[in-house]
Amino acid sequence: MSDLQLYQQRVIEELNQLWDRLVKLEMFLDSPEFVRVSDAEQSLLREQATHMTNYHRTLLKRIDAWPKPPEPAP
Repeated sequence: MSDLQLYQQRVIEELNQLWDRLVKLEMFLDSPEFVRVSDAEQSLLREQATHMTNYHRTLLKRIDAWPKPPEPAP
């Protein structure tokens, strides 16, 4: 990762942090505790998960758009 620029390293760090949070949220959505919160809160949490998923996809697209380093010669 040392070949990456600082902003690229930050995007990857942000992607990883977002993924960790999204996994935890999805685990909560599938847990028995989720049904104990109000219907309104459940709806907002599902909406949050959708936005986080879209944000994660956007970060992946950004990373995919970065120039690829040249492959080493054989």
